[in-house]
Amino acid sequence: MISRSALCELGAVLLIAGAVAAIPSPLSAEDGGAKMERLLSASGYAYTRQTPTVWSIAFHGKALGDNKVVLAIDSELLVVFVTIAKANRFNAYEPEFEHKLLRFSDALDRVKVGFDQDGDLFVRTDASLRLVDVQELKIDVEQLESSSEEIYGTVASLTSGSPPRSTVK
Repeated sequence: MISRSALCELGAVLLIAGAVAAIPSPLSAEDGGAKMERLLSASGYAYTRQTPTVWSIAFHGKALGDNKVVLAIDSELLVVFVTIAKANRFNAYEPEFEHKLLRFSDALDRVKVGFDQDGDLFVRTDASLRLVDVQELKIDVEQLESSSEEIYGTVASLTSGSPPRSTVK
């Protein structure tokens, strides 16, 4: 006869094994790419595949003109971003410029405003690739389009030259 403590130990082992088996594994780059292709096709957006892990969606804004939303994946993360202005078009250390950008970090929902490794001004959002569906993808793209327009419209007077219109091929 099996003792009560042995049954409890067996139950705990089965419970842990079931929990571990339920943890989803990260998508491979190939699986992630296939998922993104399905999502983008279902979204209705006209998109361009730049590499197996990078896509872009062209848009035209009132302030920015022609630009693009870029979507990039790795095994677990979807990063969606818009480059608002190249580093050579603004002084990132101008107090008025910094102040306006900090205000956007508070005012805008779901997005980050910052400078990339090249010093370019961007707005972006990150999501778990495993959880993204068509509805979430569309919300993210629309949020970035409108946020980039709002930010550029506010800081345009503090930048030099015209918006980065040549980014769409």
